[in-house]
Amino acid sequence: MSRCRAALLFLSGLIAAPATASTALEEIIVVSPRLDSTVQQTPFAITAVTGDDLQLGRQQIGIDEALARVPGVFFQNRYNLNQDLRIAIRGFGARAQFGQSGIRLAVDDIPLTTPDGTSQVDDLDMGSMGRIEVLRGPSAALFGTAAGGAINIYSEQPQEQPTVETRATVGDYGQRQLQLKASGTSGDLGYLASVRRQDLEGFRDHSQADTTTFNSTFHYRIDPTLELTAVFAALDKEARDPGALTPAELAEGPRDRARQLNVDCGVRETADQYRTGVVLRKSLGEGQSLRLRGYLLDRQFDARLPCPFVDHTTFDRRYIGGGLEYQLAGTVAGRSNRFIAGMEVTAQEDDRERFDADRSGNRGALTQRQREAVDSVAIYLQDELTLSETVMLRLSGRYEALDFKLSDEFLEDGDNSGAIQFDEFTPMAGLLWSPTAWANLYANLSTSFETPSLNQLEDPAGPGFLESLEAQTSTNYEVGVKGLVGGRLSYELALFRIDLEDELVPFETAGDVFFRNAGSSTREGLELAAEAQLREGLRLTLAYSYNDFRYDRFRAGGERFDGNMLPGVPESQLFAELAWTHSDGWYATWDLLRVGELYADDANSPAAQVDGYTVSNLRLGRRYQRGRLAVSPYLGINNLFDEAFFANVRVNQTFNRFIEPAPGRNFYGGIGLSYRL
Repeated sequence: MSRCRAALLFLSGLIAAPATASTALEEIIVVSPRLDSTVQQTPFAITAVTGDDLQLGRQQIGIDEALARVPGVFFQNRYNLNQDLRIAIRGFGARAQFGQSGIRLAVDDIPLTTPDGTSQVDDLDMGSMGRIEVLRGPSAALFGTAAGGAINIYSEQPQEQPTVETRATVGDYGQRQLQLKASGTSGDLGYLASVRRQDLEGFRDHSQADTTTFNSTFHYRIDPTLELTAVFAALDKEARDPGALTPAELAEGPRDRARQLNVDCGVRETADQYRTGVVLRKSLGEGQSLRLRGYLLDRQFDARLPCPFVDHTTFDRRYIGGGLEYQLAGTVAGRSNRFIAGMEVTAQEDDRERFDADRSGNRGALTQRQREAVDSVAIYLQDELTLSETVMLRLSGRYEALDFKLSDEFLEDGDNSGAIQFDEFTPMAGLLWSPTAWANLYANLSTSFETPSLNQLEDPAGPGFLESLEAQTSTNYEVGVKGLVGGRLSYELALFRIDLEDELVPFETAGDVFFRNAGSSTREGLELAAEAQLREGLRLTLAYSYNDFRYDRFRAGGERFDGNMLPGVPESQLFAELAWTHSDGWYATWDLLRVGELYADDANSPAAQVDGYTVSNLRLGRRYQRGRLAVSPYLGINNLFDEAFFANVRVNQTFNRFIEPAPGRNFYGGIGLSYRL
C-alpha cells in the first residue's frame, strides 16, 4: 500500500470515527475581533492558544514557547534578554531593533503598545496566562497602527477556591526561576496575583540577565449589570548584551563567545516598569452595553551601548490613555446585527538623554536632552450583519490622527525641536460563508498604516526628527477556509497578498541603526494549520507558512534591490507537535520547528545568506493530586539533537555582523506545587 493511500485511509478513519467527550476538540470563543465569536465563525485569520499549551512543563522564558504553533508568526532573539524577544507576523516586526513594531499587544484589554507603535514584552508572565489570541494580517481598523496583526493576552481566571501555588525551575546556563501565585474567589471578588524571579547566566559570554515580574488582576461584580476589572504589573530587569558575530567569528569559534567590544564597554540595560489599568463593563439592557477603560504605563530605561560609537542612552517614559466603546446587538431588516462604536485617546511622553561614553563604557558629558511626545485620537466603527443562515458580513473602519513632537532642551548644538503629523482612515471588510461546520470559507480586504516610532524617527545627520520619513501603508487581500471535522480535526488555510508602500527599512551607520523608506514591496503567502485528536490522550498539531516577500521598487545607496527577498524573514516555516497525556497524570510532548533560509541584508548578498535549521524539543512530567495538594514535577530538553542554529539575525548591519548563535542541547527541570486553602 502506498504511503499516500495509507495516509488518506487514516484520515478518513479519523474523520469518520465518532468523537467522545474525552476526544472531542472544543470550539474556542475569541474576543480579539471586538465582536465575540468562535474561531471558525471569524472572517479573518485568527488562532487561540489555551490550556496546557501555554504552561504545562514549559521553561517559561518567553511566549515563543507557546506561539511557535501559530502559522505566520516568526520569533527571534529568545536568548538575548537585553534585546527582548522579537515577534514578526507575516514579516511585520522582523526588523525591529528594540522591542516590537508593526504588531499591537494587549494584556487583559490593557494595551502594551504605545502610541508610537512600539511594545515591550519583558514584563509578561507566562505562569499566569490563561489564553493568547493571535490575529494575523493588517488590523488597523480594529487596533490602530497594526500592519502585521495583534496579540491579545488574557490572564488565568481566578480559582473558585482560594489557592496558593509555587513553581521552581532550574536549567542549564545558570537558569534559576521561582514563582509564587495566589488565586481565588470571595463573593463577587475574584483575584489573581503572581510574582516571578528569574536569574540567567546565559549560553553566551556577557549575556547574564536578572528579571523580577509581578502580575495581578482583580474582577469585581458591582451589581448584575456592572463589572470592574483592574490590573497591575511591574518589572525590574537588568540584562547584558553579548552582541552579534560575523560569519568568520562564528566559524572561528567558540559559539558562546561575545563580541569583544560589548564586553569591553559593558553593554547592558536596566529597566523598571509599572503598568496599571481599569476596565468597566456596563450592561444597558436590550442588547446594549458600554465598556470604559483607562490605563497608565511608566518605564525607566538606562542603556550602555557599544562605545565609543554609540552614546549612553536613558529615558523616562509615561504613557496614559483611555477609551469608550458602545455595543448594540439587535436586528436590521429582520437580520441579526451587531454594531460597535468607540473612541480612544492616548498620550506618550519620553524624557530622553544621551551621554558620551569612553572606551570602557563609562558615562561622559551630556550630548542630548529632549522631550519626545506622541498624542493620538482615534474613532472606530464595526458592524456585523447576518445576511442569511450561512452568510455573514463584517465591516470596520477607523480614523486615527497622531502628533509627534520633539522639544530640544540641549541647545549647545542649536534648537532641533520639531513636529510631524500623521493621519489615516483604514477600512476593513470580511465576508464569511458557512455551508457546513467543516467548511467555513471567508474573504477579507483590509488596510493599515504604520507610523515610524520615536526611535525610527532619529535623523542620521544629527539631532532632531528625520522629517522626510513617511508612514508605511499596506493593503491586504486574503481568502481562506477553516472548520471542525467530526469533532476531532480542526484546520485553517489562508492565502494572502499584501501590497506595501514606503516600507520602513533599517540600516546601520557609525554603529547606530536608522530607518528609511523603501519604494514598494509585495508579500504573498500561505498559512496552514491543523490539530487532530488521534485517539484518547494523543494529539497532533501542525502549522506551515510559506512566504514570498519581495521588494518591487527600492533603491538605496546607489544600489537597486528590485525583486530581492525581504531580509529577516524565512521563506518557509514548519511546526509539528505530538502531545500525549494519560489518565494517571503522566504527559509527554515532542515538537519540531523547521525554519527555512533567509537573508540578513537588502542586497541578498551571498555573505549575508543564513542557512535554515531544524530544532526539536521534548518535555514530560506528571500531575497528581493528594487531597488539597497538587504536585507537578517536569523535565525538558531543548534542541534535542544538538543543532547548530541562530537565535537572532540583525538586518543590514555593517561588516556582516549579524548572527547571534543559539545554544546546543540543554536541559531544565522543576516542580510545581498547588494547595487549596
